[in-house]
Amino acid sequence: MQFRTEVFPNDSDFQIDFNTKTLFLGSCFATNIKQKMALANMDAHDIHHGILFNPYSINQALCDLIGEVKYTESDLLSWDGKYYSMNHSGSYIDSNASNVMNKVNTGIEKDAILLQNTEVLVVTLGSAWVYRHFNAGIVANCHRIPSAQFIKEKLGVNDIVSQFSRTLEHLFCVNSKLKVIFSLSPVRHWKDGAVENQWSKSILNVAIHELIRRFEKVSYFPAYELIMDDLRDYRFFKEDLLHPNQMAINYIWEKFQRTYFSEETSSGVQKVEKWKKGMGHRVLGDKTDRMNHLSKLIESAVILENELLIDLSDEREQLTLSKSQLS
Repeated sequence: MQFRTEVFPNDSDFQIDFNTKTLFLGSCFATNIKQKMALANMDAHDIHHGILFNPYSINQALCDLIGEVKYTESDLLSWDGKYYSMNHSGSYIDSNASNVMNKVNTGIEKDAILLQNTEVLVVTLGSAWVYRHFNAGIVANCHRIPSAQFIKEKLGVNDIVSQFSRTLEHLFCVNSKLKVIFSLSPVRHWKDGAVENQWSKSILNVAIHELIRRFEKVSYFPAYELIMDDLRDYRFFKEDLLHPNQMAINYIWEKFQRTYFSEETSSGVQKVEKWKKGMGHRVLGDKTDRMNHLSKLIESAVILENELLIDLSDEREQLTLSKSQLS
């Protein structure tokens, strides 16, 4: 008898390895997978705009990078003695406009170069509900500015598809090797309401699959279905009962590997993860035991670098420094 409806993602027609340049943007769920890849020293990055939830702001972030946009003070919102970039996450706030502009433009400059060389772009949509500021338009983050300054709206399928279609057409023209993976965040936006949240997720799901129908290089990873239909139990959520916990994230990570990694790459990931656990291991023996442990880690790092063609120089430098401090 089966007591669980397990979800099996479709096999991918391309693979990701240690040297595949991968860029993540969107909700915090995209960040979770990026962190897993980065921990294994894979070539994974997320954009400096920060966590973004709605499709309009995610698409706007891509347009910023494509156009290598330079923000000026007129692009910022001034309120209560502070300046805000309404297209970025909550960390883009300062009493000095130049500080916000410099942070924004430095991030765009770096990410524009990343995007030009990206081989796999992973986009995670969170909510079709948006907030429109009376002066700034649709925003990525309300920055705790009084709600009276915003109107809540819902994007439609056609809005999302038309915006992303133009952006994807441009991206595929300038970067012919690019593959795009869309996913739908399993994090429920409970403050919108149970019905409204599901309405929102449904809109996003339909929009994503219309983009897949239109573009051969666009695919879908079922993170939403893995949480909602496969795990489907509150033991896989944090205390707020909305965000997947580490056990759920680890499960998604395993499914992601099976979908996009070869057996050789997955084996390499496990080796790096095990080696990094060794870095965090506290040796309780004497000075000689600690020195031997560090020496073995350094030797293992060189072996991993040669075998997987990855760079562990920062970690080796850290280990060498710890070793010299012991001697």
